[in-house]
Amino acid sequence: MLSQGVDGYVKAVRRVLKTDLDDSVRVAFKNLSFVAKQPITGITAAPYRTIGSTLYSTFITPFVFTLRTIRNIVAGQPAIQYDERFVLNDMSALIEPGRLTLVIGPPGCGKTTFLKAISSKLYQVGNPNAELRGSLKFNGMDVSALRNPSAWDAVG
Repeated sequence: MLSQGVDGYVKAVRRVLKTDLDDSVRVAFKNLSFVAKQPITGITAAPYRTIGSTLYSTFITPFVFTLRTIRNIVAGQPAIQYDERFVLNDMSALIEPGRLTLVIGPPGCGKTTFLKAISSKLYQVGNPNAELRGSLKFNGMDVSALRNPSAWDAVG
């Protein structure tokens, strides 16, 4: 990804986005949240996996989910109900050029989601069950003002 160094990466990003970003990109984000909607199955996950919990989630959970869906359709409610899960919740910071920023945390805490969010790869992801909220700016320019935020995929 950074085979030509940070300078090559920034130049490639500028070339792809065709914006006025200079070589020292300042990333600012405020109240950044990423919300994923997940179906409510009615079954809570066990705190640890055992043979019993694995068998239960394999055979019983789909049956309960199907019955709940049928009940909702008969009652005139949406077939599948969703619950919001915050992957990122209300994060604000400023990442300065020339500074080392370390993102650490346990597995599954949202590190990759955070890095994708601040690189604008989560904007317009095309998933109706996911939503990125908050403000993200590169050198004071809102990411929605950039011509082609999805072009980051061509660089990375």
